[in-house]
Amino acid sequence: MSIGMNIQSEVIELSTIVVNSVSKILNYYVKCNIKDPNDILVENKKICGVLVESKSSGSTFEQIVIGIGINIFNEIPKDLIEIATRLKDHCDPPSIPELASKIAVEVINDISKSLIS
Repeated sequence: MSIGMNIQSEVIELSTIVVNSVSKILNYYVKCNIKDPNDILVENKKICGVLVESKSSGSTFEQIVIGIGINIFNEIPKDLIEIATRLKDHCDPPSIPELASKIAVEVINDISKSLIS
């Protein structure tokens, strides 16, 4: 999933905010940990990656695009089985639209809070 935002704000550490937001939601379903700077692991296997791209002018953000990749249902290739996992192997996962909407709300709320403070 991707989230795009037009904002006028001083540069903040977006990647940290986003990965924490996604981790918060995923922790409702399975115990996960953050591997800096932008991965989320379950049982030491990658389940999610976050990428944040931004356009800035000086020290001010103008636009950001957030990419969030979560393996929910896809089979893990045999050559990656030791380092990757999927949500389905750890819980009864929500639908993709349900999970995407929960994550989008959390990410936008957490970014908004950081812009206000």
